[in-house]
Amino acid sequence: YGKDDKVLLTGAGILLSCGYPEEAEHIYDEYLERENAETVYAVVDEAMKQGINILDIFMSEPNVRTNLGAALKGRREKMILQDARDYQVTEELEKLLEETNQALTEKYLAKADSLTEEEAKNLCLCFSSLNRAEEGWEFFEKHPEYEWNTLDWHRAMTFLAANAGQFQTAIDRAGLWRGFVEAEISEENQKAAENMDNDSEAAEEHEQELDRLKRGMARSWHLEACSYGSLFRKLDEDDEEQKE
Repeated sequence: YGKDDKVLLTGAGILLSCGYPEEAEHIYDEYLERENAETVYAVVDEAMKQGINILDIFMSEPNVRTNLGAALKGRREKMILQDARDYQVTEELEKLLEETNQALTEKYLAKADSLTEEEAKNLCLCFSSLNRAEEGWEFFEKHPEYEWNTLDWHRAMTFLAANAGQFQTAIDRAGLWRGFVEAEISEENQKAAENMDNDSEAAEEHEQELDRLKRGMARSWHLEACSYGSLFRKLDEDDEEQKE
């Protein structure tokens, strides 16, 4: 493995050991997109040994699906494929999603000087989904008035910055996003301590809310780790160019 591979796979192992198997398998999926069939087989083998039995292939490249099929030959029943379990991906659905994002983007750009926080956040996500993150980054640089110190805004800007190649900003935004999540976890724990009183239903709701918040925390760490990896590769490439 290269240095960035070790970062990704170590991060997946940490998430897995902390009780976040779905977040771990997202990292494995991302790693597999750029590896050959032999490596895909080895990673799937190791993932299964570690107890992962779900693979989310909703956004996988075609060659990944082919390599996964070969890796799962003879043991397909031991692995759940996310799209087979939750939804059926079709070209019509992908086209509809793209058209919806295009329509929303055009709608928001038509009122570029008067967006609400919700509209600006959605525009961030549309730019990222349409692979127009760099264009989106330029738009928000031209509109510095669109800035809110909220969890949703920092989360949306983390995604946009990472996809636009603004890795240091993505790292900084992920930290701000995580700060809000940490505050919400603390508030949730305090509220539970004051109101639970052996109420099993309240305790279950508390655990569900904590799980939701912790997943957000894990996603912020995931994006930050990926941005660090990308930043490292960029700096390494710049060093190589200077040597030449």
